[in-house]
Amino acid sequence: MNSLFTSVKSAATSKVWRLFLFLIVLIPALAQPALAQTKITDLNLWLRDGQNNYNNEAKAGQDNKFFLDVRNTGTEVITNIKLSVEPPEGWTIEIKPSEIASLMSGSLYTVDVNIKPVGKATKEGREVIFTAQSNEIQNVKSSFFVTVKPAQFWIWVWIAAGVLVVAGFVLIYMRFGRQ
Repeated sequence: MNSLFTSVKSAATSKVWRLFLFLIVLIPALAQPALAQTKITDLNLWLRDGQNNYNNEAKAGQDNKFFLDVRNTGTEVITNIKLSVEPPEGWTIEIKPSEIASLMSGSLYTVDVNIKPVGKATKEGREVIFTAQSNEIQNVKSSFFVTVKPAQFWIWVWIAAGVLVVAGFVLIYMRFGRQ
């Protein structure tokens, strides 16, 4: 009886080990094709100035050269990329080129962007929204704040206005202050 119990126990242990080894080999083998089939399409947009800064300052009323970095961070090729922009009211923004034929996985393409804020702008930040569309991706939107530096002319106008106001107060004080 003891030898029958030992042989049944040995057979059961052997089957468990075979099942365990089978699962250890089978599960990774089945998981590999599923991982290899995962396709990721992702696109990033970054606006920078000529000194590779991302603070994005523009002079009012002048052409300001910026660069838009378009990076494919996915695992697939992205084709027929069309770039567009939603400028603030009164601003002129040009993208050259506005279309990219294809962008390989991990690749970067730099596009020239010319931003011209309105001439009478004061120091303020405005939102500029860039959009990328392609065959593989519906819409990728990235918004950036561009800070406007007022034109030199308007700075002098404000200084002159301040001097006139101070001179006016001095004249009023001199005339009516002694009475």
